[in-house]
Amino acid sequence: MPQPQFAQAGAQPAVPPQMPPKQVQKPVQPIDMEGLARSGGAGLGIGVASAFVVSIVTAILALAVSSSALSQISDDSGPFGSMLSSSLLGGSQDMNILQSILFFMIQGVAGGFSISYQGDGLFSFSSEAFAWQGAGFSGFALLLGVAFGVYLFGRKNTIHFRWMGIATAAVVGVAAGIVYELLALIGRFQVSRVTVSGTTVRTFFMAFLFAAGGALIGYALAQITPDASNVFSAMHLWFQRARGFVRTFAETLLLFSIVSLAIALVLYVIVAIHANEAASILLFPAALPLIAGQLFSLGSLGAVAEYGEADGTSYGLLGGSGNLSSMSGSGWLWLYVLVVVIAVLYLGLREAARNMYDPAYAGWQHSWKAPLTAGLFWLVYSYAALSSGSESSFVMPALWSCLIVAFWFFLVEVVALTFGPSIIVSVPGLWKFIVGGTVKPTPQEVLDYNRAMNQHSSVPAVPATDVPGNGSPSVPSPAAPVESRNNGQSANTGNDSQTFHMAAPAAAPATPPVPGVPGAAAAQPMSSNTKKTMMIIGIVIGVLVVLAVVIGALSSTVFNPKNAANKYLSQLSSGDYDAASKTVDPGIDTNMRALLTSAVSANGKNALSSPKVDSVSVNGTEATAQIEYSVHGTTTKDTLSLHKDGNTMLFFPKWVVSKPLLSSIVVEDSGAVKTVLVNNVKVSKTNADSSSSSGSLKFAVYPGTYTVSLPKSDYITASSVTTYVMGGSSTSTAVAQIKVTATDKLVSAVNDAIKTKMGECGKVTDPTSEDCLLNEQLYNTDDQRNMSWTVTKLPTITVKDISITDSGIEFSTGYGDGKATLSYEEQDWFDENTWTPETDDYSFGLSGSVTIDNGKPDITFEDAD
Repeated sequence: MPQPQFAQAGAQPAVPPQMPPKQVQKPVQPIDMEGLARSGGAGLGIGVASAFVVSIVTAILALAVSSSALSQISDDSGPFGSMLSSSLLGGSQDMNILQSILFFMIQGVAGGFSISYQGDGLFSFSSEAFAWQGAGFSGFALLLGVAFGVYLFGRKNTIHFRWMGIATAAVVGVAAGIVYELLALIGRFQVSRVTVSGTTVRTFFMAFLFAAGGALIGYALAQITPDASNVFSAMHLWFQRARGFVRTFAETLLLFSIVSLAIALVLYVIVAIHANEAASILLFPAALPLIAGQLFSLGSLGAVAEYGEADGTSYGLLGGSGNLSSMSGSGWLWLYVLVVVIAVLYLGLREAARNMYDPAYAGWQHSWKAPLTAGLFWLVYSYAALSSGSESSFVMPALWSCLIVAFWFFLVEVVALTFGPSIIVSVPGLWKFIVGGTVKPTPQEVLDYNRAMNQHSSVPAVPATDVPGNGSPSVPSPAAPVESRNNGQSANTGNDSQTFHMAAPAAAPATPPVPGVPGAAAAQPMSSNTKKTMMIIGIVIGVLVVLAVVIGALSSTVFNPKNAANKYLSQLSSGDYDAASKTVDPGIDTNMRALLTSAVSANGKNALSSPKVDSVSVNGTEATAQIEYSVHGTTTKDTLSLHKDGNTMLFFPKWVVSKPLLSSIVVEDSGAVKTVLVNNVKVSKTNADSSSSSGSLKFAVYPGTYTVSLPKSDYITASSVTTYVMGGSSTSTAVAQIKVTATDKLVSAVNDAIKTKMGECGKVTDPTSEDCLLNEQLYNTDDQRNMSWTVTKLPTITVKDISITDSGIEFSTGYGDGKATLSYEEQDWFDENTWTPETDDYSFGLSGSVTIDNGKPDITFEDAD
């Protein structure tokens, strides 16, 4: 077998070999049932115990959380609060401490809970439901605990991963499922007539998945990295030695997990404090993994969807529909996208550095493997561990989000295979940040152990050659190609002659030769023009990505329907009704907009106050904003409809309010008033709605305070009336009823008119003359002559004698208030030449109407009764 050559002699191995188990050369071939039972039993025991301990901590922390905490968060926090199942987690307040511990054990593996209700009495009824919450930390404690125990005993007993390790992992999973079913039976609890039990098929299946997964990890690491002291250091060693798409998948998954958990914890704390339920932060062991996963689905440009009865409804930064669309897009999610982009660039540079040292897997022919693996993993993990709900409706990352996850993994490959190497060479200072992405060599003893356990491993490793610099690779530089024996985790001898380039003191990395071709000549380093081109391409791509993120962030935070609604509400609350009417056309005739002007608001004193947009639901080009505001201290909830009206500044959507926030006020008076003042703005029937009638004028107004009064007059008056227009779909039209009365000056004017009118009767001698109203009292006057009236008592009126109705201003004296004497000569019945003086006394009353024209009363008399 060819011996490896080194670019620099005398260096020490990067990873000092550790002694593997004594059975390195002769692994156990017969089935060691005792060893299998010991390792499986230890793994199961340690795993269940670990989950129990984490659940104890969770249950103790949950005691400090009020039963209303999660409900408050869910109500106040939009998409973030919807990720929590307050009905399940909040139910921990109704259990004793043991039930609470077992509850969080089952919840931790995303187990299912059957909820049954049993009524009492003769006509009682019963019902059952099924619900579950996404996985918590106790589930992952089960997985890691099983892996720890299985690795510990599996390494000592040199258990072959394939197939005994796989079979034993399945047995461990089944045993864990049974244990969890028994614990669920013990932990069932009852509140009133509702019984909650975790004894479900889902609980068994999820416990099986977590435990079997941990056992598989433990057995695999026991064979691949037997030179570690425990499973955690074994994971670390395997992670450093892994190659190709396996390393890319594991590294990307790890970084995304850390970032997601960190962001989720920060946002969880912020939201809990914002909802005035800071104590609910203590539930993070149960809620954080679920929140982190669903937030990652949103922050990676995927979506959270609801399935079941509301199948098809979803929410995401790129749009949503149905019930979940009420969760308005938040600007911080676009910052999350930016973090994902930065992480992808960083991971791509780490892979590019790895490819320089290990070119065997550097090529587009391998670029599909990590994305495919990531997409399949996300599809399974999101359904199993990131879903919450019931059998009728549950929420989880949208199924198509697996394609988005695969896309981000593919972008890591794109960065590594395109401009990544150029950036590494051009910016040497980056090397210390990405050197961890290179592959550390596997000790020869470990490779021999794996060959003895299995003829070939599924994960190849680089040869254990020397790397300068404290066991860590230096920035790759040109060196003569050297041949190396295959010292990786794969024992495939067909690649013994692969050529690798090792580090040399020079500054630029070597271009890898064609992998797998013995004696292939090294390619020439990139020319300066090629480097410049690659840099330009990288910069352009980076600028485009940043520009896309900036556009998305601005579209979500600045050019969004919520800001459009806030702008309109701000105009209304400041009293700038003129601007509000320009922002949203009231949609009524111009003459009917008399009360939609800024003069009505008195600089905002009469306007609504404390406007707030609670939430915005977006459905394509339409949006609905749930708003609230106050009028005279009373809070009203209302809605605003919005729609997209093209773009502004080329890229950003232009959201406008579709319907104005209009209400109405009805002014009820006697009907005799032609003009009224509303907040000192003069309006009349011409400004009222066409459906108005005399005495009931309806005007369009914005929500606010309105004071109705009469214009200043010497003859009629009314006390001003203040009413409050609340708005809202369920609020009836506000009514302002004013009572109009006559002034003393009008009374005097009418009495003066009566005196003048009655004075005309003393001048009238013709009984047919209409100048004297008293002539209406006369009839059959053919045998009378020289008639004259003398008013002995003038009728007078008081305020109560004047009525103001929809017919106008009318007055009437009582009958007999006026007295008059008629003097005349009457012809003798038998002698027509004889005329005898006579007098008759009359009692009468007067009535009439008053119209006020140009501020002066016009009095008309109707008759004298």
